[in-house]
Amino acid sequence: MARVIKLIVVAACLLLALPVGQSAARDREPTLRQMKQAVQAKPGDPQAHFNLGLKYEILGKDKEAVKAFRQALKLRPDYPEALYELGRLQGERGDTEKAVKDLKQALKLKPDYAAARTGLGGEFNRQGLDLVKQDQWGQAAQAFKEALGAKPEAQVADAARNNLGVALASDGKYAEAREEFRQVLENDPGNSQAHYNFGVSSLAVGNNVDAFREYLILKELDPDSAGELSFLIFQQKIDSKNESLSK
Repeated sequence: MARVIKLIVVAACLLLALPVGQSAARDREPTLRQMKQAVQAKPGDPQAHFNLGLKYEILGKDKEAVKAFRQALKLRPDYPEALYELGRLQGERGDTEKAVKDLKQALKLKPDYAAARTGLGGEFNRQGLDLVKQDQWGQAAQAFKEALGAKPEAQVADAARNNLGVALASDGKYAEAREEFRQVLENDPGNSQAHYNFGVSSLAVGNNVDAFREYLILKELDPDSAGELSFLIFQQKIDSKNESLSK
């Protein structure tokens, strides 16, 4: 089944480069100079520092933005928006551990903060991908489950669920993987990667009917993936025939 696992992983990775989340609404009117003047006029105002951080972020000055958000949090530790922005930036810089900590804190302060939920889901998804690269399938599966537990927006949730299926299949748990891919397809019937993965995992558990059905669907959605699945179905038949002849 090595070929099956490899192809599932490749298909899933097409979904993994996802944004962690959308930034909070930004006022693009004031200039950087005006923002700095606002901070100078009210150095003890956390909102002024937060706005300055957003402006730095717009300008691509992430290092300065992080400093401004930290100052806002120093003045107001229970500032969920600042925690979200800081966590998101740290995630983009590759510091997943700090990002998760800040995003969790933002949600603790503001449980209905949708952007923070999506950001946290994205960070756990990113963490899972790092573990996938190390072939640590069990830990990767746990990270993807954490991503789903954050209840992120649909795009991130579907990617995490798809990747959970990949991790489970790569760990030999094809039946469980099939259910994850099935749920992705319930939410997004046009997801060609999930159709492919469902077809391959169906083949792995001996359900050739479902595998062939997915092939027919992929012929319309993604001819290249349909060709790959067709090859696997054919190879499975050859292997089964050879096994029968060897008995």
